[in-house]
Amino acid sequence: MVGFEVIVNGERLCTAGSECVCGVGLTFSYREPELIRFNIGGIPHAGSMQHSVWKTPSVTIGDEITIRLVEITAPDTPDVVYDSNSQQGREDGC
Repeated sequence: MVGFEVIVNGERLCTAGSECVCGVGLTFSYREPELIRFNIGGIPHAGSMQHSVWKTPSVTIGDEITIRLVEITAPDTPDVVYDSNSQQGREDGC
């Protein structure tokens, strides 16, 4: 399967992926206070109500984030797996 190898400021953070959907997001908002959100998440299987989340560090202006597409047999274990019907994990941006 295809996965994302994520490196932040030269340090490998994780290799994320799933058999269904996986994404890496970076969002900036100019509202007060300014907000930068960085998240990595996915849905492990088609029809699944579960969401996988890999923890991300806080990032700021000047940080370097590298996302490399890689072929993987399995992703790193997610830090959080939650049911989409629950509120758990949503503060992580997924």
